[in-house]
Amino acid sequence: MIQARVEGLTELKDLLERKLPEHIQGKAMQGALAQAAKPIVTEARKNAPVKTGILRRAIYSLKARESTRQKAIRLITVRAGKRQGKRDAYYWKWIEFGRGASTAKKGSLGTPERGFFGKTVKATLAQPFLRPAFESQKMRAIDVFKATMVSEIEKVSAKYGKSLRRRINRKVFGA
Repeated sequence: MIQARVEGLTELKDLLERKLPEHIQGKAMQGALAQAAKPIVTEARKNAPVKTGILRRAIYSLKARESTRQKAIRLITVRAGKRQGKRDAYYWKWIEFGRGASTAKKGSLGTPERGFFGKTVKATLAQPFLRPAFESQKMRAIDVFKATMVSEIEKVSAKYGKSLRRRINRKVFGA
């Protein structure tokens, strides 16, 4: 009967459980998510309707406030609000989801032809640009994320691999 005793697995386990997550959390994870968001942002900018160009320039990705070291979140959205100044694309939701605009008319309850409660409703159809961009680029974004994370994991293994190999060799082979 042949018996073999392997030592050094605790160091390997330590690397996989502690060092690797510590390194890839935070900046590495957000960097990978930022790289993965680029194809979706680019496609959304291509799909956005152009009247002045403000909407296209306002599409971007950012780190979410809810993002932590254990949970990385990246948002792809449109700059909107008074603080944005000339880059304010407050109307993006109306383009993405459509809207109904009502105009007041005199009258009582009314009829479907005249409108109810003295109002007529004119609907604007949606021209989605964010959803189709996500649907068309999601697999590419996953591939970019995988490639970026693999390179980050390789950096960690290169950094800690030599010292880990030396420690394992000392324990296993006594060298």
